[in-house]
Amino acid sequence: MTSRRQQAQDRYDHILPFIQEAADEYYGGSIERGFRHWAFATYFGVGYDVEGNDIVDYTTIDGSDDFEIDGHFIPESDDESVVHLFQNKYRQVSTSMGPRELAAFLRAPERILNSNEVAACRNEETKNLHDQLMTLLKNSKSKCSINLVWTTSGNLTPTARKHADENQSWNITTEVNGNPTEITVTLDCLDLSDLCQKHDIQQESDDFLSRCDHTFTVDERTYHQTSSGADYRTLYMTVPVKQIIDVFARHNYRIFRLNPRGPLGNEVNAGIKNTLLDETERKRFHLLNNGITAICLSWSISDSQLHVQDFQIINGCQTTVTL
Repeated sequence: MTSRRQQAQDRYDHILPFIQEAADEYYGGSIERGFRHWAFATYFGVGYDVEGNDIVDYTTIDGSDDFEIDGHFIPESDDESVVHLFQNKYRQVSTSMGPRELAAFLRAPERILNSNEVAACRNEETKNLHDQLMTLLKNSKSKCSINLVWTTSGNLTPTARKHADENQSWNITTEVNGNPTEITVTLDCLDLSDLCQKHDIQQESDDFLSRCDHTFTVDERTYHQTSSGADYRTLYMTVPVKQIIDVFARHNYRIFRLNPRGPLGNEVNAGIKNTLLDETERKRFHLLNNGITAICLSWSISDSQLHVQDFQIINGCQTTVTL
């Protein structure tokens, strides 16, 4: 039986060529910086089409007074103002990462928005990020949110994962234009196993073009279909979110290959995530969300089973991935 340590080493060896490539091309051979680059690309690179020199630019914060922030990313395509703050902990393979490793990063949003603390720091990159965030807050017409992305080459302990789950979402208040402004903060934690799984899904190619056949369970009271004589048939339906989760779990990013915004979809949308994590707002999710639009080769309903040939989501990547 393969030990956990050996499994972790095998995973690392599998991604090492990608890390080494980034290290050699951008960081003079530094494996630590190469891993940071690869982790950033794995989280953001596909959904937001961020790569190469962009990642170098987004991960320039380093040294003292960095407020535990290694990088940041502000997507231009998000419907609302979302700021991603990124931290990477490079450790030896299979090193246990407890909640203490994560704790300091959880304070990063409050620190980077605190004008007095920023004024006292000597890190120019930190100051530049503060100025950028304050400008965004002052000019934004919608509520802003901060998504913390914590990655590591180590192994999150059960205690650390529990700590991360308990801190999935919270609110902080900062002063903007002289007024107290509430900002929602969310957290994503990925250790080596999580990153490798994400990497493998994104690297799928052999069966990327294979058909995504799927069967949904439907209730005749929750769907409406056009007549068979129409130029093309349309089905409107409401299904439990678990069925959307199930189709994504089975077919992964292949169900987005015809999506015009990118075949592999976008990353977690902070606004959608905030709604899902709020016990009150969650009940209205189906009213607040625009829903999912999909096309297919054909579909048929037999009893309560909807059989779909090559289910392809063309609008709703972020909703699906976030669910």
